[in-house]
Amino acid sequence: MQERMSLWDRIATSDVVKRIKGVKNLKIIVLIFIIALALIIYSSVTATQDTETVSTMTDDEIRLSSILSSVEGAGEVEVMISQNNGEIVGVLVLADGANNPLVRIRLVNATSSALGIEYKIVSVMSRE
Repeated sequence: MQERMSLWDRIATSDVVKRIKGVKNLKIIVLIFIIALALIIYSSVTATQDTETVSTMTDDEIRLSSILSSVEGAGEVEVMISQNNGEIVGVLVLADGANNPLVRIRLVNATSSALGIEYKIVSVMSRE
């Protein structure tokens, strides 16, 4: 027990404990805590904003993705339709099976037919 008290006495009288007990150092600790809290809040707010800037798929894109994913060999499909003044100017199709040239042709044909657009503005790429 004598050994424990001497250890406790050494801890209690150490320079670190004396510094922490000082009012000036207490202000510094509180300031560091407030800054850390502000950084945590800031990071959570910016993370929320980052997820909000990601655009969501339109109803047409969701429907077309669903239709195209049923094409044989296509796998999972995502679609982005680019419009200018309400007119479709480009369509990007990302598909798991787009490495296969036959699947790629089927996806281009299905997309151009479904949207009533020329096949030239449809781009099909493979997903990673």
